[in-house]
Amino acid sequence: MNMLRAFNAREGLTREQDTLPKRLFKEPLKGGRSDGSVLDRAEFEAALEQYYAMAGWEVASGVPTRATLESLDLGWIANELEQAG
Repeated sequence: MNMLRAFNAREGLTREQDTLPKRLFKEPLKGGRSDGSVLDRAEFEAALEQYYAMAGWEVASGVPTRATLESLDLGWIANELEQAG
């Protein structure tokens, strides 16, 4: 997952692409236990930040940190990201 995330960052994908369709924040869900619920954008953003932090990614960008990549013996990917960025 970290390699995929780093590749996507290198190709220009940013945190802005980590979202859900706008209608999920406006239209109530249908069926199941979530029937009638509407997703709260602020809660979604907070959960996304928490996920990034738990994954060892930069919260602002969603890119794996150098420390995370190096802990997985993927320091060479961090070097490529720095050269591309």
